[in-house]
Amino acid sequence: MRMKFNWLISIAIAVILIYSSAAGAASVDKRIFEEFKKRGDQSRVSAIFRLKSQVVFKSLPREAARANYVKRALENHARISQRSIIDFIKSLGKDVSYESLWITNALVVTCDRATLDLLSAREEVDSVWLNSKVQLIEPVDAHYQPGANKASGNEWNIDLINVPAVWEKYNLRGEGVLIGHIDTGCEASHPDCVGKIYAFRDFISGNDDVAYDDQGHGTHTVGTILGGNASGKFIGAAPRATIAVAKVFDRNGSAQDDGILKAMQWIMDPDGNPNTNDVPRLVSNSWGSSQMSKTYWDVVYNWRAANIYPLFAAGNSGPSPKTVGTPGGFPHSVAVGASTSADKIASFSSRGPVAWDGVTYVKPDVSAPGENIYSAVPGGKWGSKSGTSMATPLVAGVITLLYQAKPDLTIDEITQILETTGKDLGDPGKDNVFGSCRIDAYQAVTRVLNSGALTLKVTSPDNNPLVAKVEINDGIKFETKGDGTAKTTLEAGTYKVKISCFGYITESFGITVEKDGVYNKTIVMSKAPLSNIIGVVTDKDTQLPVAASVYVTDAPVQQVQTDPKTGKFILSVPAGEYKLKVAAFKYKIEFASVALGGAPVNVKFELQPLPPVLLVADASDSAKIAKYYKTAIDALKLAYTYYDVSVADEVTSDLLIQYPLVIWFTGADSSKTLTEKDQNSLTAYLNAGGSLLLTGQDIGYELKDKPFYTSVLGAKYISDSSKVKNLSATSEYSEFEGYSAVLDGADSANNQKYADVISVLAPAKLVLNYQDASGKTGAAIAVKNEVYRLVYMGFGFEGIAGEAARCDFMKRAVKFLMPDQNVKIGSLAAAENRLALSKNESELISTAGLECEKIITDVKKLKYERLNGFIASFEKAPGAQIYKIMGAGLRSSLIHEVNSENSKVLTPAIEKISSLLK
Repeated sequence: MRMKFNWLISIAIAVILIYSSAAGAASVDKRIFEEFKKRGDQSRVSAIFRLKSQVVFKSLPREAARANYVKRALENHARISQRSIIDFIKSLGKDVSYESLWITNALVVTCDRATLDLLSAREEVDSVWLNSKVQLIEPVDAHYQPGANKASGNEWNIDLINVPAVWEKYNLRGEGVLIGHIDTGCEASHPDCVGKIYAFRDFISGNDDVAYDDQGHGTHTVGTILGGNASGKFIGAAPRATIAVAKVFDRNGSAQDDGILKAMQWIMDPDGNPNTNDVPRLVSNSWGSSQMSKTYWDVVYNWRAANIYPLFAAGNSGPSPKTVGTPGGFPHSVAVGASTSADKIASFSSRGPVAWDGVTYVKPDVSAPGENIYSAVPGGKWGSKSGTSMATPLVAGVITLLYQAKPDLTIDEITQILETTGKDLGDPGKDNVFGSCRIDAYQAVTRVLNSGALTLKVTSPDNNPLVAKVEINDGIKFETKGDGTAKTTLEAGTYKVKISCFGYITESFGITVEKDGVYNKTIVMSKAPLSNIIGVVTDKDTQLPVAASVYVTDAPVQQVQTDPKTGKFILSVPAGEYKLKVAAFKYKIEFASVALGGAPVNVKFELQPLPPVLLVADASDSAKIAKYYKTAIDALKLAYTYYDVSVADEVTSDLLIQYPLVIWFTGADSSKTLTEKDQNSLTAYLNAGGSLLLTGQDIGYELKDKPFYTSVLGAKYISDSSKVKNLSATSEYSEFEGYSAVLDGADSANNQKYADVISVLAPAKLVLNYQDASGKTGAAIAVKNEVYRLVYMGFGFEGIAGEAARCDFMKRAVKFLMPDQNVKIGSLAAAENRLALSKNESELISTAGLECEKIITDVKKLKYERLNGFIASFEKAPGAQIYKIMGAGLRSSLIHEVNSENSKVLTPAIEKISSLLK
């Protein structure tokens, strides 16, 4: 009993269990809506429900028990935190199936659309992802014939990265190192793999007795990790290592997210016995998805907590940029690109960058030979394949050698060693093609075996930690952590170290690192003297001063505002080179580079006035349908900026806020119509006083449950596909009164197959109906309040038949939205303030909901103390918003209970709450 108690105490010390109480519905993967649209809302779709409550690990041990320690913490937390939602799922009946996961605190649920909506609305749910199909990264055709290098006893890729030198000089071949592998399995009887598989699990068919591979990909990748020379040449980098193999991809190379998640969970303890040390030091993953989804985000984090190295293929979608997939594209994963025998990048190798939560990251991290790689294939044979899938296991083999050389290396230390000992083949430093380098096994292992450690701590003069850039011998580069510390492994020798941090004078010093020694250094940075950039911002046409915001885009400097009367500004910054951005309402953003020495520098910006309208093309067929919008805007003699999101950067509130009127169309797209970032940008724009014309079929279908749709647009989704094509105006606003038109037909895009039927939520009003002999249903709505104006059309403007009818509607909409073309919308700061207030209101609603849930739970147990206490509080403060929200929710819930045995108590309570709500 004492051991169990001590374990629980240690878990409490080592982890922080985070529960986010942020209000609002869960983020739901748009692909789920696409599935229901294809299969029907009554069909059953499998989805992964990630809970807000996740485990954050602190101060974990480094010994072998660490992985089991992490596993038990995750299991315990999932078991406790999932109880409520599991009980709720069970109460829904047999048509809902679920499975619990702990590697990420999540549930895999298969249900219909109505049930999914219920579950995703629960407070504990953070996000919902489609349990999607993952297709193996398809290898590229290979044309390599073995035996090209007859003088060597190794395949060319093994020789190129200098693995044989490690074998010969250091006698390291992977002995004693456990590896994990998630793929199509592996042929256990293959001459290069026999006796090397210490654990196997089949997540496809459950045939766990003997490892097998009915596809071939997995045997090939295992061979590159640890294959011997049964073919006549060595094919693997660590031929004496052993491996745990998870088969998650079937004979067609297909897997499901939940199967992969279960395999990633199994890797944490392959034999299921916490008392045995069978956890792999690294996992080689030659697979990935082109979807930039966070399905595996928590898993990679938890693997790292367990000291399991997360290695992934970058993908075979090159040579275009921004093609690195996930999980390799995660900032906390290590992604591998593919190079050739000539040390060029393989044309197919995916490139970076990637972006997460507004931060851009360079990917891949490293590269390795991945074109024409000869390795094992099922049937006891050998063959050639190309791909980043072939490069990744080679890196896994080198990491295995590093772990054998020094078992206590951390994940960060190994990554840094790989990135700083290889051959830099691309642009100097880490780039989005090769990553940091093409790896070199001999240089990496030599660094480890003939090395010492350098530990740094960087602080300000008042002893506050600084995140600083560290550069060693002009080659090794990294940053200190948030606490100002950094540690790196260096080969014994002398080095020049340079420490730089914005706002401080750069420090340089020499060090000597001894083998197996530790060199400790604390650096107190001195603040750099400041100089001034003195500028003025004017209108290019009139030369009048402009009220503008001035930003430094490449340094952490607070933005400044110009004096609206003079257009002047002053930026006080240390000497250096800077890129300035100047933004103002109704003006084109301007950039300039400024080099600042000790003396002040004067700059002048002349801003070009922008047209009053921004036309945002956000459809897969924008090029085809944009003409309908351009013609109608031209007829009004309005100048506009055309912005196609398929070829430009994302639409930000900074961009939108410069235009008095934004016209945004999504065409016939039924998914990814408006991203969450788009919704946030539009909300901020409207809160700043903007005017918006939003048009597109299926916007409602996709966004119907989003706050942007209901609260900002004031729209209520009714149904998917109006069969009525006739449009007629209401008399709600005079600008639209008397208008009529027809959808589809001659001189239109003729694409209105899924025009949404909509209704209004206050303060919106219907301005157009679909109308036929059977009645009227909502087609377009408008909002005019003290802050913003908008018109939202449940169909595509391009579908209106006849140029005259389209031009007429555009004229009416513009007159309603922008009665004064010279209007100047408000500031983004004011918009953000409104958003903050909105968020507070949402949190109030969420809090009220949680309190109501507690009361109803007690009532069902025939306990009334909470209910009576609430009524007493409501009587004392009848005007309190929290009590009004709770009262409305409680009254509705309690009515459902009056038919039970406690109705005598509930009926008076319902009547009392009703009277207080009046």
